[in-house]
Amino acid sequence: MKSEREHILGLAPGELTERLGLLGMPKFRTKQIHEWIFQKRAASFEQMTNLSKQDRVLLAEKFEIFTSTVVRSLTSADGTEKILLEWEDRGLTECVMIPSDDDQCDDYGNTRVAYRRTGCLSTQVGCPVGCAFCASGMEGLKGNLTTGQVVEQALRLTHLLPKEGGGHRLTNVVFMGMGEPLANFQVTVEAVKMLM
Repeated sequence: MKSEREHILGLAPGELTERLGLLGMPKFRTKQIHEWIFQKRAASFEQMTNLSKQDRVLLAEKFEIFTSTVVRSLTSADGTEKILLEWEDRGLTECVMIPSDDDQCDDYGNTRVAYRRTGCLSTQVGCPVGCAFCASGMEGLKGNLTTGQVVEQALRLTHLLPKEGGGHRLTNVVFMGMGEPLANFQVTVEAVKMLM
């Protein structure tokens, strides 16, 4: 059953500021909420402790952060992590985090480890293209994902990373999961803007 609450991850900053204004909240609340979701990795409004209890309750009544359910999470020997998500409409998509750590040397011979984490995101449920080498299109296209659903995949992957120790964030994003991103072009563009 589809929730009546709005998916906050699908709202551009200006749209969220407008919605919050209608609820009587100040403009700066958008920045606070985005900081909690994208930097501090809050999974619920209750965790946003610099917002009043009343605002947190109101936000939880009107919006939701995650709309998917994690059906399965797998980790390979090389540390690649794959998550199967089920959306409210029962559609299934996958997203993958690909680790790549390597030593890099600067101009002075100092070595540091570069922690790259690439998020491979889906833009559709199924695929309309039907490439012979890909299983995503075997049953055809079932639907397009929304901007919020694409952004949510990146957040689900980010939540797999340790918060402490530095260098643990998504550093790259590719749209090579399920679907053809150019067939869901506007959503792909909006998701990139949100993730930036």
